[in-house]
Amino acid sequence: MPNTDTEKKVSTHSVTIEDKNYTVAEVSQIIIDTLSHVSDQSRFNNLQYSAADVYWVLNGLLGYINNRVEGEFKLQNLKKGTWQIQYKNQKKAERLSNQEQEKKKKRTADYIEQLTGKRPPWA
Repeated sequence: MPNTDTEKKVSTHSVTIEDKNYTVAEVSQIIIDTLSHVSDQSRFNNLQYSAADVYWVLNGLLGYINNRVEGEFKLQNLKKGTWQIQYKNQKKAERLSNQEQEKKKKRTADYIEQLTGKRPPWA
């Protein structure tokens, strides 16, 4: 008869990480395989995660990914408890950044005009 206590404590999953560059798809597959193994072992662990924990795990993962890809993955809140993972490519991110800078520039010009009565020439 197998010792269930030992089975609960010892579980292995092989991951091969060679000294090479990996595509996003290859890294994703390694993560999926690893998480699948972790999920299989969860029946031996009664740890529970809050909604905030899940959010921060996803946010941390996407933050790590964003440091290495063009564009940006972002968690967008649709309604309480519902999130969407959104991807913005580099060009769109640059455009949005430029739009944000223009808004700030306009607000600054409006403020200067309000104080002095004259609109700055760069506005």
